[in-house]
Amino acid sequence: MKRKRGKRWSWKSAPWWVGGGLALFVFGSFGALLALVPDYSPGALRVGVALMVAGVVVGSWGTQTKSWWSQMASVNLLMLSFLSLGIRFLAAVVPGTWVWLPLVLMGYLLALALPLVHPRLSEKLAREQIAPQTRFGRGCLAFSAAMLPAAGLSGYWLYEFSKRAGRQELAYVLGGVLGFVVAIGGTQYFTHHLWPKRPWAQKAEAEVQAEA
Repeated sequence: MKRKRGKRWSWKSAPWWVGGGLALFVFGSFGALLALVPDYSPGALRVGVALMVAGVVVGSWGTQTKSWWSQMASVNLLMLSFLSLGIRFLAAVVPGTWVWLPLVLMGYLLALALPLVHPRLSEKLAREQIAPQTRFGRGCLAFSAAMLPAAGLSGYWLYEFSKRAGRQELAYVLGGVLGFVVAIGGTQYFTHHLWPKRPWAQKAEAEVQAEA
């Protein structure tokens, strides 16, 4: 007599609370960093709580529906969390927020809109991030792959070194720049791959094929 095999767990069949719980952990961690580093800030705490609540709602909704809208919202909330951390770190040591913050926000909005306004350039930039064709892109990817295993250790070492040397500003500047790079690059990459899957484009394509 054959034994019945148990049903394999799949993310596609996960209940809504799994996505909500994962989002709570991820966005809660971002919120704690945002509120407490480099020092406690009530304003940053409110931003962190808002991102966490929105992330839990979107995570639960996305796990339940698997919709395109929920995927776009999840990705952008995650990238906004990195962007917020970058702003928080850099603002702690670089004065004149009114000068550099608009430039950062413009870069983020441009990355978000690039698949719509310039699809060819968006495709090239997205490809260079993962499978670079140019020498410069291949060099950046090789350097990143070589440094990735030591990234956490080196980041911790840099923070401790800068702390002991009385130069914590160096760690905050590095954290801010990394936050911006991840937020803007990630936004461009994920939006580029999600934009062609938008529901109204697939509907229009289906209508064209039906007429043909």
